[in-house]
Amino acid sequence: MARPMKRLALTLAATYMLRSWPDISVLQGTAFSSCSRVVRSQQADSTKLAAGVPTSLDDINSFEVGRRALIAASAPALLSMTHTQPATAAAADVAAARQKFDACSAQIDDLLKKFDAIAASIQVRDGGGDKIVNMLRGPQSPCDKFDKNVLPLVLEAQDSDAFQSALDEFVEDAELAYNGAYNANFAGGSGNPKNNSPQAFLAKSKASTKEMRVKLDKMKKALGS
Repeated sequence: MARPMKRLALTLAATYMLRSWPDISVLQGTAFSSCSRVVRSQQADSTKLAAGVPTSLDDINSFEVGRRALIAASAPALLSMTHTQPATAAAADVAAARQKFDACSAQIDDLLKKFDAIAASIQVRDGGGDKIVNMLRGPQSPCDKFDKNVLPLVLEAQDSDAFQSALDEFVEDAELAYNGAYNANFAGGSGNPKNNSPQAFLAKSKASTKEMRVKLDKMKKALGS
């Protein structure tokens, strides 16, 4: 019974996949109907197998036929999820991602131009660091949720690995830039003023923002443009 039980495990895994797939609405038409019928049959057979009920070769063969039918029925349905998306929709996703990529790049360039002026105007505990925070991650910033916004570009890049690597580093740099600007709001008042001052934290934020620009250039190169 070891082999039938292994088949049972595979079937239960396929059943779970079909029942829990987040885009199950995509599985429509004949392919989905076939999958549903086979799954129901397989669930009945697998329940008997798990309980140790089937002892005859016919029961095991029936289970095996059903397992093969499940694979045959699910294949076109699963393929439809990856190959029938309208080309225009996929192209639109990539275009939107590229637009957000370019908008964030322009935002970082603008921030770097203004950074020193903003930093010079910030006084202890005046909330001035928020001016930089909002440019980096505010609700109106094109750099907010950047990693999610540009996700469609990963597979579009000529060098996907290089793009993903630079994106990961960009996210780390963005976090450091954000923390530096945010902490500038609360710096001063105690400790070494060279280390605990708005200007000290903003200097770290600016350095990380420059690194963000470097990572954007790496991603652009990986895109092939």
